[in-house]
Amino acid sequence: MQESRSATSVGRKFESIPMCCECGITIDDNTKALQCERCVINETWKCAACLDLSDELYDQLVCSGKNNLHWFCERCEVIALAAGSSGSDKISPLIEKLHAKNDDIEQHIIDTLAKFEQKVLDRVGAVEDMLQRKAENDMLQSIECRLQKIEDRPVVIEEIQQRLQDKVDQLKQNMDEPVVQAVQEALQGDKAEETEIDRRKTNVIVHGVPESDAEDAEDEEQRIDNDMMVLATMFQEVKVENVTVDSVVRLGKKGADPTQNPRL
Repeated sequence: MQESRSATSVGRKFESIPMCCECGITIDDNTKALQCERCVINETWKCAACLDLSDELYDQLVCSGKNNLHWFCERCEVIALAAGSSGSDKISPLIEKLHAKNDDIEQHIIDTLAKFEQKVLDRVGAVEDMLQRKAENDMLQSIECRLQKIEDRPVVIEEIQQRLQDKVDQLKQNMDEPVVQAVQEALQGDKAEETEIDRRKTNVIVHGVPESDAEDAEDEEQRIDNDMMVLATMFQEVKVENVTVDSVVRLGKKGADPTQNPRL
């Protein structure tokens, strides 16, 4: 590797101070620059800025023992390339080997990444399974804890059940008397309704029977007798025998002219 002037000429004094062949700055002990590897006598120099090298990269290349840095001026570069062209037959197999090695390295990296990805997925799946089992265990423990608390308090449950039973008994006792009375009244009402229904089974409503216009009590008895006679004659005409009329009742309020609008 071609060293910089600061590394090769410490303590030396030049009869003429060299300059950068491109920008013309003076090359001194503090300038970061490279000297042409062939024209040592002419001392052709080029600064790191014109070589497009940063200070960090320049220091790394110069100080590292693994790098073999070469720089040639334009005139010497033509000569160096011409001299190296005769060894191209030996270089080509090396380049092919480098390409093959590079392919192998690339494939190895791909395989390694795939294995690493699979390991990560397996690990994530294992963690998910572990978390699921932990959640299930926590739920089971919570249920068991609650059941244990319930089992530890049977006396409280029995007290609650007894209080509920007492409330039910009290409600039954409070409801018994009114319910019995209501049932009895309902039964009595049903019996009265059944009696009325049986009585009405023998009732007959007749329309258009002339009505007497009697006002006092004696005339009213006469009216009832007249109605009885009319009904008996009517039953005889329709040939209904063995029928006895117990009573005759006019329905509704008596009109102003009962002869024209007789009541039922």
